[in-house]
Amino acid sequence: MKKIRYLSFGYRIANGNYEVVPEEGQLVRQIFSQYLEGNSLLQLAEVAQRSGIPYRENAAHWNKNMIARMLDDTRYWQDQRLPPLVDEETAAAVAQLRRKKATPPCPIQAVRAKLVCCGCGGPFLRVSKNVPRIRWDCKTCGRRFGPVTDRDLLAAIQVRLEALCQNPSLAEVPLLPQPTLSMEAVRLTHEIQRAFMERGGRYHPSAGPHSPVRGGEVQSLRPGWVRPYHHPSKTPAGATSTLGGTKAGSPASTPFPSALCAAAAAAPTVG
Repeated sequence: MKKIRYLSFGYRIANGNYEVVPEEGQLVRQIFSQYLEGNSLLQLAEVAQRSGIPYRENAAHWNKNMIARMLDDTRYWQDQRLPPLVDEETAAAVAQLRRKKATPPCPIQAVRAKLVCCGCGGPFLRVSKNVPRIRWDCKTCGRRFGPVTDRDLLAAIQVRLEALCQNPSLAEVPLLPQPTLSMEAVRLTHEIQRAFMERGGRYHPSAGPHSPVRGGEVQSLRPGWVRPYHHPSKTPAGATSTLGGTKAGSPASTPFPSALCAAAAAAPTVG
């Protein structure tokens, strides 16, 4: 379990008094100085890591959050109980630079949470490097729009909402027409079904040209139509296969009305 630091980095208690840990105090001053020179939090974390001094017991690895807490810790120059490690002038300069570098809060957080890409529906990322000109990037497909200011974006959204209030039907999603079979197609389908049933087959709506019915009982003749399947090796001598239009082991019958199949496939649909 990691030990919590009750004292700021750089201090310890000895004989009931607060005192500076020499090597830690030197590192604190170095971090404040190099931050004013332009080093980032991540770079300063690497500097602290190379020093070999742990941030606290059982926490030898430094990160930028530790550096940020150190730079924002006013006890280094304001706490009367602790020996100061940073002078107030340096502390003020660091605080001013921290405010300048801080990412401004998003003034349209509610819109940001709802904004999605019109192409893929993925969330948008608000890129505020060039405030007030903001760019929005889709995290999923890479689509982007902008730059645009937050004020202009809110104004555009307000115009859309006002139009929606005046005409709520704008929010309705149009239903696509569902195609239906014409009466001629239905009649031909029934004729094909009757002819097929007379030959010992059966209708199977989900069967396709490459989708035999489960269990290997039937094999597809046309999409939606199946017939009893007989393996060639199991067909009795002198009998013909059903593939040619004759039931195995029975006298030849009239050919399957393939013209009806072609007519049904060519029949127009409505809708």
